[in-house]
Amino acid sequence: MNLIENPKAKNANPLGLSGMKQHGLSLLSPGAWLGRVSFSRERFKKWLKDLKRRPLDVKALNKALSVCLVILTLYFAGNLAIGIVNTKKLPVFKFEFSGKESGDVFQEGSFLKAASYYLEKVRQRDIFQLEPKKTEGTTEAAAPAGPSGEILEATQHLKLVGISWSKDPDAMVEDSRALKTFFVKRGQMIGDVRVQAIFKDKVVLSYRGEEIELR
Repeated sequence: MNLIENPKAKNANPLGLSGMKQHGLSLLSPGAWLGRVSFSRERFKKWLKDLKRRPLDVKALNKALSVCLVILTLYFAGNLAIGIVNTKKLPVFKFEFSGKESGDVFQEGSFLKAASYYLEKVRQRDIFQLEPKKTEGTTEAAAPAGPSGEILEATQHLKLVGISWSKDPDAMVEDSRALKTFFVKRGQMIGDVRVQAIFKDKVVLSYRGEEIELR
């Protein structure tokens, strides 16, 4: 009965399905995609032209910038507050030493000798010699005699004031007897006394084959 009364109903569904298939194939075809891309590009160009023609709304831009500034200020203030709170929560480490441990520490420190011991070692060493200076008790027999009375008398009025160090150094020697100051080099004479050598911290004088140091 349905076929007699509505003969078009049988053909309605096949036509609809074929039309949907053709529409779906048109969506996937390259030509359809190119057409959509070109249409979108034209609309974008038109939007840019309209945007260029519109005047710039300075007030709206200022409001937007003000809102951004307020948000950034609140953000940094919040981070600062959180950082301050976190620093207050840092743990405090306490070190406690028992009586036994402290006693061990002082016992280890007792191995250090007194400062006078090290000062005495320094006095026994001569910085201008590689070997340590021998003590008086061990070198009484082999110790050389001190400066003679003649050279002491010849140089007792001489005093080293200063040294100008260079490749050819100068020494400033004051004569308290003559009330004069001499600027001398190696080999020069101060009266009967010869300047034998000049070092950074001393001057070696010679008198009649004997030497003495001025510091």
